[in-house]
Amino acid sequence: MINKKKKYVGRLTLATAITSILFSGCGAAQKELAQTDRAFYEKISYQTVTVQSGSLTPQTTISLSAQGYTRFSYGATNTELTLEKVNVAVGDHVKKGDILVAFKSGEIQKKIEDYSGQISQNKLLAEHYRAIMKIDDTQDYSSDIAQLDKDTEVAQLYLDEAKEKLSRYQITASEDGTITAMDNSLLAGVFEPGSNLITEISGNGNYEADRPEGYDFNVGDIYTATASDIEFELKVKEVDDKKVVFEPVSDMSAVSDAQIFSMEVTRPAIENAVYVQKDAVHEKDGRYFVYTLDENGYRQAVWISAGDQVGDYRIITEGLKSGDEVVLQ
Repeated sequence: MINKKKKYVGRLTLATAITSILFSGCGAAQKELAQTDRAFYEKISYQTVTVQSGSLTPQTTISLSAQGYTRFSYGATNTELTLEKVNVAVGDHVKKGDILVAFKSGEIQKKIEDYSGQISQNKLLAEHYRAIMKIDDTQDYSSDIAQLDKDTEVAQLYLDEAKEKLSRYQITASEDGTITAMDNSLLAGVFEPGSNLITEISGNGNYEADRPEGYDFNVGDIYTATASDIEFELKVKEVDDKKVVFEPVSDMSAVSDAQIFSMEVTRPAIENAVYVQKDAVHEKDGRYFVYTLDENGYRQAVWISAGDQVGDYRIITEGLKSGDEVVLQ
């Protein structure tokens, strides 16, 4: 409840203006007052709020990120390459060794075709010589066959070298992970050489968060986390004094390992708590106080003992009771 109380005060006597309100600690009904000065002229409207009591449930939001993830940036700078096919899109999960982007090279492809053709011809000719020798044992093509086999072996080495060279130009996944970014040229189906065409994030599948002070987590407990307005269930896997590790319960294929999750966690409800809006509580030299209004409408500071902050409220452990009015401003 918010109330407004207005007080118009004329000129004070000099004695009144320099008088400080002294502490009074006697009697349960009296409050300890902090020193506060009054100006010569006051014309102030104070906004007040009512101290309340009841049950409060502490709640906080924590952020989770993929645990131990590694970022891979892939590129291709050879200007002789042409784009053949982009096999992935942002958000796709990939396996180690998957070809993310396939390229062609006219020069290398011609070598592959030439060496492949030569190998096929050599094998066919060698088989032909063997067939003749089998039919007519007077014919001897052994040296020709040996030379063909040698030429085939050399051609195969060149073919393997060309294929290996072309494979090095393909962009392949270094580890299992998620594609998180792609150059606009690839998105448009065009290859523009560059060193950072595709980004992949790889992690172990778990998510980690800083452990908020005062909050308990138990291995096996299941929480709901949110990423991109989609809810997922995560289970507590490990807990220590500083970190909490969660493992997925839901299917996480719809999100990237690079996305940050948010999760609201609560503590057990605090029963019979006396509390007030947090903006009404002030701190000085490690002590807390609030402003109240005396019978004449003057603002006066009252020392209190403050507990936890719960949302927009501050728990009061001593110095106020339910129903008291304190100044919000």
